[in-house]
Amino acid sequence: MDTRPNLNTRLSFTGAWYTSNIAHAGYKEVLMFRAFANRGDLGCNYIDLVALKPNTSIGLHRHGPHDTEIYVIVQGMGERR
Repeated sequence: MDTRPNLNTRLSFTGAWYTSNIAHAGYKEVLMFRAFANRGDLGCNYIDLVALKPNTSIGLHRHGPHDTEIYVIVQGMGERR
């Protein structure tokens, strides 16, 4: 029986089990929760929920030519540098 979350699963920032990390050599810790991993049926490798405090960076990083990273800002503002 497949117990993986399906497309009808509701992702919640408040219900996530976060771990504290410094992402991609950024500065200050970010809270991260990997909601989905290796989900070929979603057309993506993973979905992460990430919470950042003000003036926090996830660090400069690159992805492969067929990878896309999408940021959805729920509250506040983001800045691309």
